[in-house]
Amino acid sequence: MPSFPLEVTFALPKLYGSRQQRVTIHPGITYLIGPNGSGKTQVLRALRGRLILPNRQTRYLAAGRLGNFESTRCDATGYGESHWVAQVNQMRFGSSEEGGRRHSMESASGDFQTLMLRPDIQIKVAERLGKLFKRDLTLEWSAGALLIKVSRGKAGEPYTAAYEASGLIQLIVILAALYDDDVGILLIDEPELSLHPQLQAFLLNELERAAGDPTTSRRKAIVISTHSTEMLRVLAPDDLTHLTFFQDADTDLVQIPPTAGELRDRKLSALIARLGQSHKAALFAQQPLLVEGPSDAVICHAVNVKLDLHIEATGCQIVPIIGKGQMPVMAKLMRLAGKKPIILADLDGFSDGLDLVGIFAAEPAATRAANEQGHSDLSAFARTVHTAFCQAVDRGWDQLAAIADKEPYWLTRSPGSDTEARRRAALAFLMKAQPHDLDRLEGENDWTGLKARLVALFDFMERAGCFILRRGTIESYYLVAKAVGEKPYAAAEEAASFASRATQDIRLAYADIVRCLEFASKHPDVDESGPIRRLVLSVVGPILHDAETIESDHELAASAKRVLGDKASIFKFALSPRDPEGKVSRTLTVDLSSSLLEVTGFPLTFRRDTNVLAEVEARVKPRK
Repeated sequence: MPSFPLEVTFALPKLYGSRQQRVTIHPGITYLIGPNGSGKTQVLRALRGRLILPNRQTRYLAAGRLGNFESTRCDATGYGESHWVAQVNQMRFGSSEEGGRRHSMESASGDFQTLMLRPDIQIKVAERLGKLFKRDLTLEWSAGALLIKVSRGKAGEPYTAAYEASGLIQLIVILAALYDDDVGILLIDEPELSLHPQLQAFLLNELERAAGDPTTSRRKAIVISTHSTEMLRVLAPDDLTHLTFFQDADTDLVQIPPTAGELRDRKLSALIARLGQSHKAALFAQQPLLVEGPSDAVICHAVNVKLDLHIEATGCQIVPIIGKGQMPVMAKLMRLAGKKPIILADLDGFSDGLDLVGIFAAEPAATRAANEQGHSDLSAFARTVHTAFCQAVDRGWDQLAAIADKEPYWLTRSPGSDTEARRRAALAFLMKAQPHDLDRLEGENDWTGLKARLVALFDFMERAGCFILRRGTIESYYLVAKAVGEKPYAAAEEAASFASRATQDIRLAYADIVRCLEFASKHPDVDESGPIRRLVLSVVGPILHDAETIESDHELAASAKRVLGDKASIFKFALSPRDPEGKVSRTLTVDLSSSLLEVTGFPLTFRRDTNVLAEVEARVKPRK
């Protein structure tokens, strides 16, 4: 008899380099989370074959569990409404001979069989269906096949389930599997399919009620693969151990071990206690971008949209972090989960200490950057610069006071925090100061040299993914809004103003934020001009070679199609008239016939003596 938690090992020939993977199945819900194509479904299938209990069944519900249902009730052949109506009115689900295989079926048919064979389960499902949707469920055998009907209330006219919402059918299927006490292990691929967010929350509650140790009770060990934050409940640090993180098809799976010291961190407990949807979304992201609060998130989203950076395409999720000292905690949690967090922090994230720097110190890019300056690593470089900065401010505040004490950091300081506020205000002044401002300062401190060292350090930190708002806070960058009153309202006003501003203005005003977002959006640009160039290069030579023998537009089109096949329809080809004396070669013009392609440079003109490669490379470019 297996005992839970249960460690399962397996290797998949086409995933993760065929390396052995390990997943711990908990006596409750185990979550598989990660992007599409990272192997979650294949892992579920591997687990199905390895999770075996004596006297209880293992049930796997595939993501396509309603495949037969949906294909029957859609007009797949295009014959029209009357054909569709006749089709759905005859819809049946399996036969009376399939009941013995119901637990091995991956589709909804197995669970409808369960409802038919187990009246007690049918009552449980029907009761919830009635309370939630005011629907009644009827199942009956019709000519050896299962007929499912639904009615709205007791007095409603029954109708075939083909007319019912997909989400409701999904819920019926999962609840039937969930209440089936013959099932000890239940694996569900994307239980949230077609479900409204509130119904996802209801389903999660039902899953949690049924989940437990299947060897000591009639509860179930449940494993779900999900993309939904509504299906994920994390209330305490130990809940994180139930998550299996997927990155891509080549990267090993990650589970946080219960022995991880980070799970005992009191700050982490406080952070998890107030996890919102955006924080949970970070658990699904490959590159969570952690920013200091809702205002920063609003501005980052707006800059991302304005500049068409599409940071989401790289698996990035902007996550606002609220609470002093929570940024390093969240970043450490993300690293523990195998993710690569990016940080955009206020200036006091450096002036107050080196916690943020420590998170990125081991990054290869950071180490290389520090080595370039003669330091062993980023931490050593940062400590040297931070110590020099603090000493300079502590002994030279009188030099800076008349200027730096106008900084918001100083004006809004808390009682008893003068040392901290001085360092914050001094750093804000230094980062904004022009050379002539620093030249006017007298005393023993080399403010110009210190600023150069700070800028170099911040540049190197950015190469590791740690970005500092060099003007102080996000409000220091605003072009329109005044950072007074409710900060989120000011951020919304500022973001709304972007629509009427030139992109270059936003790039200049928000340069620090832009660098961070561009770092997060590093992915190959979509460039439709590449395949277009290759097609043009492949067809121009053959046509020019045969140009003097081509007699008609039909022959020209046929010549292009011999080379390009159906892709020839993307272009329009034209040959100039033949020179009667044969002294001038014919000219080939190539234009695009499709307006969908985002490419510039057409029409193109070629002669026999044209350098085709140079012409195509110079002219055909992506449309910006």
